[in-house]
Amino acid sequence: MVILYRLIVNNPNFGTVQNWPPQIKESSWFTELKKVTVNWTDSTEMKTTTTRVAYFSSVSEFETWMNANRLTDSTLISALNEWKSTYSITMEEQYSELPVYTPSITGLLG
Repeated sequence: MVILYRLIVNNPNFGTVQNWPPQIKESSWFTELKKVTVNWTDSTEMKTTTTRVAYFSSVSEFETWMNANRLTDSTLISALNEWKSTYSITMEEQYSELPVYTPSITGLLG
């Protein structure tokens, strides 16, 4: 099974306050998160919700990556919790199993 991971950030102050505190944005943890995830938000409008998405080809790949990249640094966790509390930011993780699909029609590119 393929795993689709979504990190949904609801930031009611988007546009004036970033989703992440500076300590997180400058960390190696955030660098690793950005290597695997894609920012899936319409940048043409000011939206309060931002979604980062990652696609893993197997449950094993997903679990290996999550275990290696889980946020465990107590200083970063504290900074994140304070940031979320101060700016009323909420974060939700969602996980979906996707079946492998082989289309019976041609794709967009022919």
